[in-house]
Amino acid sequence: MMTYAVLASLVLATLVYAALATALLTAVGSTRTPASRWPVIAAVAICMAVLAGLSSQGLFDGLSDGLSDGLPGAWAGQGRFSITSGLLAVLYLLHPWCQRRPGWGSLALPDGQRRMLIFGVIVAGLVVYPAALGLGPGAGAADIWGAGFGDFRLSTGLLCLGLALWVLRAYHLCLLLVAAQCAFALQLLPSGNLWDYLLDPWLCTGAIVTVLWALARPGTPVGPVPPREA
Repeated sequence: MMTYAVLASLVLATLVYAALATALLTAVGSTRTPASRWPVIAAVAICMAVLAGLSSQGLFDGLSDGLSDGLPGAWAGQGRFSITSGLLAVLYLLHPWCQRRPGWGSLALPDGQRRMLIFGVIVAGLVVYPAALGLGPGAGAADIWGAGFGDFRLSTGLLCLGLALWVLRAYHLCLLLVAAQCAFALQLLPSGNLWDYLLDPWLCTGAIVTVLWALARPGTPVGPVPPREA
């Protein structure tokens, strides 16, 4: 059965896959204009809809015992794509339109905030995911992951972080943080843990790969930044 949580995961997955496909095609020079991105987005959305429809007919039931929602859960990552990943994908897909319209350039994620985000994602991932596996120091490890299930201390810490980002004029990061917490309050994803709304393994992996790539090739842009002429 297609629940709202699974549907939200499918939407996030569609956005992320569309952004990845666009980034790959941009690398070979075939999607440098805003109009050429629509076919990519449409093709990914159609594929996701077809997969969801096939799964709803039970054609892929039993594909994995750990995926209770069938193929949509597999492709959506069963909530593995966070709200942060989805919103970053939206910013990437909209980047060409923002650059072509006067006054809209401020919607793009600035380089400074992009670096802050990559650093924060890596640090959070290295702390949270070992804790989720019980690999941290003692009982404190379980507390870090368990705090995502509504612990007041985590909410307070994120509130202070959001205020600090606002004072530093890192408005994009502040809004990303607020959006993830609002989605958590509405329970838009299958997970009931706030950490799954803030970050996901793919986002952490991408941040680490970005840093390694920048170290290997100094002077390259931080993250998949579309060309300015787009």
